[in-house]
Amino acid sequence: MKENKKIEIIKAYDETKDNVENIKASNMCGCYTCLNIFEASKVKAYVDNSAVCPYCGEQSLIPDVDIELTDDFLLLVNKFWI
Repeated sequence: MKENKKIEIIKAYDETKDNVENIKASNMCGCYTCLNIFEASKVKAYVDNSAVCPYCGEQSLIPDVDIELTDDFLLLVNKFWI
């Protein structure tokens, strides 16, 4: 895996922490655990200032702020961290 891709994956992972404001500012978000991409307005729960996925209940949500969310990218993040 190229170094710049690793940096992008780590940045995306960092966006899953303390992300309430970024989730609220996003149009879309994606979960690297269950691999769903959906409208950020569907997020209703937060734990320790981090968004909870409405589909799987994990705190694995990446907002689309500064990150292009695609199925392939979420799968890369998933394989890197899980």
